[in-house]
Amino acid sequence: MLEACSGTLYLYEFLAEAGPDPRPAFIEHFLECTDSPGDILVYNHAFEITRLRELARDYPEYELEINSRIERIKDLMLPFCAKAYYTPGMRGSHSIKYVMPELVPELTYENLAVGDGDAAMRAFENMLSTGRGGVCM
Repeated sequence: MLEACSGTLYLYEFLAEAGPDPRPAFIEHFLECTDSPGDILVYNHAFEITRLRELARDYPEYELEINSRIERIKDLMLPFCAKAYYTPGMRGSHSIKYVMPELVPELTYENLAVGDGDAAMRAFENMLSTGRGGVCM
């Protein structure tokens, strides 16, 4: 997640620890990192907003704060959806999987142990069920 405030970009990330449900820790981290005014930049706002609404539903004590953050979300995917920037390597897609390597060639999903959403979900479930990190292929 990127936050734009007073012309400065701040990058925040969260990596869940193995163990109990990581959602409360994520919510606390998210709210703390986005407490200052400014836009919250995401890639694919429809996906991110849906996940935030699910968190607000499941943790109603955070609903007002989460909804106030949702109002500030801006989507970095829009220029690619509109084909305002396009290269043949994007293969007609605006998925970050195809856009990112075209913008930053050294960043690619090809050599990652977790190279797509399904593999990420399996690795995360493995971490939660075994209490260990790592990739379950």
